[in-house]
Amino acid sequence: LNRGILLAKLKRYEAAISDFDEVIKLSPNSSNAYINRGTSYLRLDSLAEAQQDFEKALEINPRSSLSHFNLSSVHIARKDFDNALKSLNEAANLSPNNVQVLFVRGQLYTHLSKKRLALNDLKRANDLAPNNKSVLKLLEKVRSIPE
Repeated sequence: LNRGILLAKLKRYEAAISDFDEVIKLSPNSSNAYINRGTSYLRLDSLAEAQQDFEKALEINPRSSLSHFNLSSVHIARKDFDNALKSLNEAANLSPNNVQVLFVRGQLYTHLSKKRLALNDLKRANDLAPNNKSVLKLLEKVRSIPE
């Protein structure tokens, strides 16, 4: 698993996937292996494979905020914003203080012209991480949108 993670960090996604395949053969109930392989597939724009892996990780561990969050990335890439929002809501329910989840959901709400909901998430993310430049920048942008 660790070598696959290192290979993915080096952007050697095909090699990482091969390593995660081996981990899954040895430990078919390793949700982390499915999450990491799914993330590598996502980086390669292999959305169907990524979705399969994130869904398998959720079968193994339905309370994985990371799996829900990563699944939202697949939905966003497909412009399936309803399912992306469902996945982000699940991730936020499981990890209410996760700045990344709040930020991405705030981005999605902004894209969907839901200013009040975007502001709620971005203000919360800013409270949790007051020095996060990405959060601050988007928060300023959303505040400037006319009602």
